[in-house]
Amino acid sequence: MLIQGRVTLAVAVLVLAACGGSAASPPRTAVPASTISVTWHRYTQCVREHGVPDMPDPTVDDHGHVTFPDSAPRVPDAVIQQCGAILDDLPSQTPAPVDVATRTRFAQCMRQQGIGDFPDPDAQGRFHLPPSLDQGGTLKSSARWPQVQQAMDGPCRQYDPSGRI
Repeated sequence: MLIQGRVTLAVAVLVLAACGGSAASPPRTAVPASTISVTWHRYTQCVREHGVPDMPDPTVDDHGHVTFPDSAPRVPDAVIQQCGAILDDLPSQTPAPVDVATRTRFAQCMRQQGIGDFPDPDAQGRFHLPPSLDQGGTLKSSARWPQVQQAMDGPCRQYDPSGRI
Protein backbone atom coordinates (compact mmCIF):
# COMPACT_ATOMS: atom_id res chain seq x y z
CA MET A 1 0.00 0.00 0.00
CA LEU A 2 2.86 2.39 0.80
CA ILE A 3 4.49 1.68 -2.58
CA GLN A 4 1.19 2.31 -4.34
CA GLY A 5 0.88 5.68 -2.56
CA ARG A 6 4.38 6.68 -3.62
CA VAL A 7 3.76 5.49 -7.17
CA THR A 8 0.58 7.59 -7.16
CA LEU A 9 2.63 10.53 -5.94
CA ALA A 10 5.16 9.95 -8.70
CA VAL A 11 2.40 9.78 -11.26
CA ALA A 12 0.98 13.05 -10.00
CA VAL A 13 4.34 14.78 -10.03
CA LEU A 14 5.37 13.52 -13.45
CA VAL A 15 2.03 14.20 -15.05
CA LEU A 16 1.90 17.60 -13.43
CA ALA A 17 5.26 18.31 -14.95
CA ALA A 18 4.06 17.07 -18.31
CA CYS A 19 1.14 19.45 -18.09
CA GLY A 20 3.44 22.32 -17.23
CA GLY A 21 4.17 23.63 -13.81
CA SER A 22 5.76 22.43 -10.66
CA ALA A 23 4.96 19.94 -7.99
CA ALA A 24 5.18 21.65 -4.66
CA SER A 25 5.86 19.15 -1.95
CA PRO A 26 5.79 20.08 1.72
CA PRO A 27 9.06 21.11 3.34
CA ARG A 28 11.10 18.14 4.49
CA THR A 29 13.26 18.15 7.54
CA ALA A 30 14.11 14.48 8.07
CA VAL A 31 15.71 13.89 4.66
CA PRO A 32 18.20 16.30 3.09
CA ALA A 33 17.32 17.84 -0.28
CA SER A 34 20.41 16.17 -1.75
CA THR A 35 18.96 12.73 -0.95
CA ILE A 36 15.66 13.74 -2.51
CA SER A 37 17.50 14.99 -5.59
CA VAL A 38 19.49 11.77 -5.98
CA THR A 39 16.32 9.69 -5.62
CA TRP A 40 14.42 11.71 -8.25
CA HIS A 41 17.37 11.59 -10.64
CA ARG A 42 17.56 7.78 -10.25
CA TYR A 43 13.83 7.58 -10.91
CA THR A 44 14.15 9.81 -14.00
CA GLN A 45 16.97 7.64 -15.33
CA CYS A 46 14.78 4.56 -14.89
CA VAL A 47 11.95 6.30 -16.77
CA ARG A 48 14.36 7.02 -19.63
CA GLU A 49 15.56 3.41 -19.71
CA HIS A 50 11.98 2.12 -19.84
CA GLY A 51 10.69 4.03 -22.82
CA VAL A 52 10.76 7.79 -22.24
CA PRO A 53 14.29 8.70 -23.43
CA ASP A 54 13.59 12.43 -23.58
CA MET A 55 12.50 12.74 -19.94
CA PRO A 56 14.41 15.74 -18.52
CA ASP A 57 15.99 15.79 -15.10
CA PRO A 58 13.94 17.38 -12.35
CA THR A 59 15.07 20.36 -10.32
CA VAL A 60 15.00 19.94 -6.55
CA ASP A 61 15.34 23.08 -4.43
CA ASP A 62 16.85 23.34 -0.94
CA HIS A 63 13.49 22.49 0.61
CA GLY A 64 12.99 19.32 -1.43
CA HIS A 65 10.40 20.80 -3.81
CA VAL A 66 10.53 18.99 -7.15
CA THR A 67 9.88 20.65 -10.52
CA PHE A 68 10.13 19.39 -14.08
CA PRO A 69 10.38 21.61 -17.16
CA ASP A 70 7.15 22.42 -18.99
CA SER A 71 8.49 20.34 -21.88
CA ALA A 72 8.51 17.11 -19.85
CA PRO A 73 6.63 14.37 -21.72
CA ARG A 74 3.81 12.27 -20.30
CA VAL A 75 5.06 9.07 -18.70
CA PRO A 76 3.03 5.91 -19.38
CA ASP A 77 1.55 4.16 -16.33
CA ALA A 78 3.50 0.98 -17.15
CA VAL A 79 6.79 2.88 -16.93
CA ILE A 80 5.78 4.49 -13.64
CA GLN A 81 4.94 1.05 -12.25
CA GLN A 82 8.35 -0.30 -13.35
CA CYS A 83 10.26 2.54 -11.71
CA GLY A 84 8.02 3.33 -8.73
CA ALA A 85 9.97 1.33 -6.14
CA ILE A 86 12.85 3.80 -6.48
CA LEU A 87 10.66 6.41 -4.81
CA ASP A 88 10.50 4.33 -1.63
CA ASP A 89 13.61 6.27 -0.57
CA LEU A 90 11.55 9.47 -0.42
CA PRO A 91 9.96 10.59 2.85
CA SER A 92 6.20 10.35 3.21
CA GLN A 93 4.23 13.31 1.95
CA THR A 94 0.88 14.79 2.75
CA PRO A 95 -1.33 14.93 -0.34
CA ALA A 96 -2.04 18.39 -1.68
CA PRO A 97 -5.53 19.73 -0.98
CA VAL A 98 -8.05 19.28 -3.77
CA ASP A 99 -9.29 22.41 -5.51
CA VAL A 100 -12.97 21.56 -6.00
CA ALA A 101 -13.69 24.79 -7.91
CA THR A 102 -11.01 23.98 -10.49
CA ARG A 103 -12.24 20.41 -10.79
CA THR A 104 -15.75 21.77 -11.37
CA ARG A 105 -14.41 23.95 -14.18
CA PHE A 106 -12.67 20.85 -15.57
CA ALA A 107 -16.01 18.98 -15.60
CA GLN A 108 -17.73 21.91 -17.30
CA CYS A 109 -14.99 21.97 -19.95
CA MET A 110 -15.37 18.23 -20.54
CA ARG A 111 -19.10 18.69 -21.11
CA GLN A 112 -18.40 21.58 -23.52
CA GLN A 113 -16.19 19.18 -25.47
CA GLY A 114 -19.11 16.82 -26.08
CA ILE A 115 -18.84 14.58 -23.03
CA GLY A 116 -22.25 15.61 -21.74
CA ASP A 117 -22.41 13.01 -18.98
CA PHE A 118 -19.13 14.02 -17.31
CA PRO A 119 -20.16 14.75 -13.69
CA ASP A 120 -19.23 17.60 -11.40
CA PRO A 121 -17.00 16.57 -8.49
CA ASP A 122 -18.40 15.90 -5.03
CA ALA A 123 -17.50 18.10 -2.05
CA GLN A 124 -14.17 16.26 -1.65
CA GLY A 125 -13.28 16.79 -5.33
CA ARG A 126 -13.90 13.19 -6.40
CA PHE A 127 -15.64 12.34 -9.64
CA HIS A 128 -18.25 9.60 -9.59
CA LEU A 129 -18.32 8.54 -13.20
CA PRO A 130 -21.50 7.15 -14.72
CA PRO A 131 -21.41 3.64 -16.22
CA SER A 132 -21.21 5.18 -19.68
CA LEU A 133 -17.72 6.46 -18.81
CA ASP A 134 -16.57 3.92 -16.24
CA GLN A 135 -16.46 0.67 -18.17
CA GLY A 136 -14.24 -2.00 -16.71
CA GLY A 137 -13.46 0.06 -13.61
CA THR A 138 -11.56 2.87 -15.28
CA LEU A 139 -12.16 5.74 -17.63
CA LYS A 140 -9.44 4.41 -19.93
CA SER A 141 -11.48 1.22 -20.39
CA SER A 142 -14.38 3.22 -21.77
CA ALA A 143 -15.12 2.98 -25.48
CA ARG A 144 -15.27 6.78 -25.31
CA TRP A 145 -11.70 7.09 -24.01
CA PRO A 146 -10.31 8.60 -27.27
CA GLN A 147 -12.86 11.44 -27.08
CA VAL A 148 -12.21 11.91 -23.35
CA GLN A 149 -8.45 11.87 -23.82
CA GLN A 150 -8.65 14.42 -26.63
CA ALA A 151 -10.60 16.80 -24.37
CA MET A 152 -8.29 16.16 -21.40
CA ASP A 153 -5.13 16.71 -23.44
CA GLY A 154 -6.62 19.65 -25.32
CA PRO A 155 -8.85 22.44 -24.07
CA CYS A 156 -9.48 20.99 -20.59
CA ARG A 157 -5.82 20.42 -19.78
CA GLN A 158 -5.60 23.82 -18.09
CA TYR A 159 -8.00 22.64 -15.37
CA ASP A 160 -6.22 19.35 -14.68
CA PRO A 161 -2.75 20.26 -13.41
CA SER A 162 -2.28 16.89 -11.74
CA GLY A 163 -3.16 14.93 -14.85
CA ARG A 164 -4.91 12.41 -12.62
CA ILE A 165 -8.54 13.40 -12.92
